Amino acid sequence: MLRSGTFRSDNVAMDMKFLPNYSRFTEVLLTWQKLHRASVRNGRFTSWDSASRLVQSAKELEGYARQHLEEALADSDAELSPLSDPLGLSLGEHRWLSADREESYSDWLAWILQEIGDAEDILPLFSLSHGSAGSLGLAERVSREVPGDHGRTDVEVWFGERGLLLIEVKVQPPGDNLRSQLDGYAKWAETRRGVQPPLLVLLGTEEPKRDIGKFVFTDWRDVCIRLRRYAKRMKDSHGLRAAAILIFCGAVEQNLLRLSGRPAPFRAMATTDYLREWRGKRMSGTIPDEVRQFLITGAKTYLDAHDAMAEFRRKIQDQIVTLARRCLHEINRACDMDWTQNDLTDYTEHESDRFYAGKQLAVKDPGGSLRLYFYFRIVRENDSLVYTTLVDLYRINRGLAKGLWESAAAKLAAAPDTASWSGNDIWFHQRIPSENETPNFLEYLDRALQEFIGFIGECGGLRKHLPQEPGTAERVAQTL
Repeated sequence: MLRSGTFRSDNVAMDMKFLPNYSRFTEVLLTWQKLHRASVRNGRFTSWDSASRLVQSAKELEGYARQHLEEALADSDAELSPLSDPLGLSLGEHRWLSADREESYSDWLAWILQEIGDAEDILPLFSLSHGSAGSLGLAERVSREVPGDHGRTDVEVWFGERGLLLIEVKVQPPGDNLRSQLDGYAKWAETRRGVQPPLLVLLGTEEPKRDIGKFVFTDWRDVCIRLRRYAKRMKDSHGLRAAAILIFCGAVEQNLLRLSGRPAPFRAMATTDYLREWRGKRMSGTIPDEVRQFLITGAKTYLDAHDAMAEFRRKIQDQIVTLARRCLHEINRACDMDWTQNDLTDYTEHESDRFYAGKQLAVKDPGGSLRLYFYFRIVRENDSLVYTTLVDLYRINRGLAKGLWESAAAKLAAAPDTASWSGNDIWFHQRIPSENETPNFLEYLDRALQEFIGFIGECGGLRKHLPQEPGTAERVAQTL
């Protein structure tokens, strides 16, 4: 037996006061304890059983919803006759109308407001009071992207000197600088006010969680429903205008709201409900058996299914971080950066027909202008799943790193199957041939990463393309 105050190891007695201090590991051990408890519930480890039951129930509901979708489309066609419902068109494949082209939607919206003209028809579109509409009268001018010290406005509707309607358009969730941007617009609008105070609208896909100051939020869904009703009133007297408005609604509904007359799996009910809503038709108070069973199954399995999906996401991210850490020296050398392992943070994104999970590195530069992503992507295409690994260099706006994007256009044209670029992204991608090969996704991601490293090295690194702080060039010159 050891004596009090001593510790014996390999027949060597040591006084306890000389032992290492292990207390600093307490937080680490507690963290591991929490992780273990989160993964073990009543002796059961996370599995896909609950998720499978929930998916099966959703498939049964989907069959029911698609039958009712056909009825809802037919009823909507009848309401709009001699025109028809725009969800019958395939507007989701039009490049000009892709979800990230904010300018296209702003241009089209501005034209529609100019065509409508009367404040009594325009203001209700954005949930604004009818009270001031009579004194505002007809719109005399609708302007787009007017620059100034406050920034560049999206849509300005001028009612002569009587008043101004200013609309800030968003087709993606806004960034952290939204409030300062809106405050700048509001301050500018006050200096241009007419008889009426300026009307300020933020139009987006989801309401910001933070306060938006003097602006009023309106979502695209409500605007499209009101435009549909306006087009219905106009279809007999102004058929072409009504048709153009309906096509605009269809573009927003398909690209921003993810609705469709030929919906992706599990989206039929959302489209059916939307078509009923614009026509002012409410569902009966009786819950159909298919909906009832789906709600019961969801209540019983949702938490377990959510845990299974979280575990899948974690497994993907854990494997990706091992690759990123192993290659971090190469990445830094090619990019001329000094990232550390602590700079790697989680990245997850989900849309109706795709899922992304991986890691990201942010550029520590004025404005945080660029991000480098490493991720695994699942996309649903024509009722089948496509698996891809990607390395994605993303810039916040097209004014950044222009030389790098020009190099991408020149250098990557010969490798369309494994590299591509767009307005704000440069991608290096490797498609995984089958689901049985997905456990080896890290090998495919490594190939994409090596292509990125080669490309960015040939371009002289990443740092040279970043905006510099004032005085940086002078300080560098002094050291040479």
